[in-house]
Amino acid sequence: MIISVSQYGNLIKGIIDSEPIVSRLSVRGEVAEFRRSGESAWFTIKDEFSRMSCFCFTLTGELPVGETVVVTGNPSYYPKSGNLSFYAASVTRENKRGDLLIRLNELKNRLEKEGVFENRRQVNRYAPEIGVVTSATGAAVRDIIEVAVRRNPGVSITVFPSKVQGEGAAESLKSGVEFFSASDVDTVIVARGGGSKEDLTAFNDEALVRAVFACKKPVISAVGHEIDYTLCDFAADLRAPTPSAAAELATVDMALVKDELQDLILRAQTVVRNLIPDAEAEISSSARYAGEVFRRRLSETEAKLDSLKNRAVSAVNAAYSDEEKKFGSLCALSEAVSPMKLLRKGFAALSVNGETLTEDKLAVGTIFDARMRDAAFTAKITEVIREEKK
Repeated sequence: MIISVSQYGNLIKGIIDSEPIVSRLSVRGEVAEFRRSGESAWFTIKDEFSRMSCFCFTLTGELPVGETVVVTGNPSYYPKSGNLSFYAASVTRENKRGDLLIRLNELKNRLEKEGVFENRRQVNRYAPEIGVVTSATGAAVRDIIEVAVRRNPGVSITVFPSKVQGEGAAESLKSGVEFFSASDVDTVIVARGGGSKEDLTAFNDEALVRAVFACKKPVISAVGHEIDYTLCDFAADLRAPTPSAAAELATVDMALVKDELQDLILRAQTVVRNLIPDAEAEISSSARYAGEVFRRRLSETEAKLDSLKNRAVSAVNAAYSDEEKKFGSLCALSEAVSPMKLLRKGFAALSVNGETLTEDKLAVGTIFDARMRDAAFTAKITEVIREEKK
């Protein structure tokens, strides 16, 4: 038998409405979500393995997330939407925190004491390679790639496809983090898109949190919730409220960088243009000063040289005058003792073999040379007459 969708919906609704065993049930669970629309309250309760959507028209106040409640009522199926919800005729608050929230806080406190939440490494926004751990088909990966490439067209993005919710999600995410920890990427983004709060369970897994802490590369956690935090957020180096925000934290906007560089260039050119006239004036002033100093020192040097020259000339002249006087005295002395002076008076100079003939060498027969002023002759002594001394 083949039936239509509407027939299937009405069939299921009929079975649920007519089954006595589900006409009045009391179910205990932990509040996972709560919202109010007018006088109606819509909320979700869960345990460790399942979740259940509920609505109530008589609830006063709000149900804090994490509180344990007992709802009494019956299941209700809506064929038009295909949703199965639980109509809570009454809600009993047990005024205690749920076991799941208690265990989560205990794990958080233990990891915090171990220092697992102390990672605060600097993310290199100029990094050429980014690794992304997320679902390959979700909106998160599209948002990250679009924003990152728009901001920095040269960035390279590698995606590790993983589950982000349900059974095996935590292990899949952990494998992605460990893969990129051993790779050449510069930054790792762990992300998911929007969803209900209980869908974040995988990001509170202890093994995943420790893998994020141990990752050798800076990690940005982006689970897609503005308000809710996960343990993965605490262990990461940075926390982003959305995948798009994570892409912004991981990249630099090259358009802004180019604008800033252009602005710096223009400012530098302006500074240089303003400095040139001052530099030229300073150089000109320095040149004038240097010229004046050079001319002054040249003049001083010339004066010193002139003084030295005059002193040298005076010294030479004085020395020449002294020597001239000495030479005159020597000439006069030479003239006074010169034999020629005696010859000019009529005397003769006698010599034997070039030696002066003295009185003691006079002897008969001695041949000698005689030189007078204007004549010379040779003679022989024939007689020596000596006068007696008185």
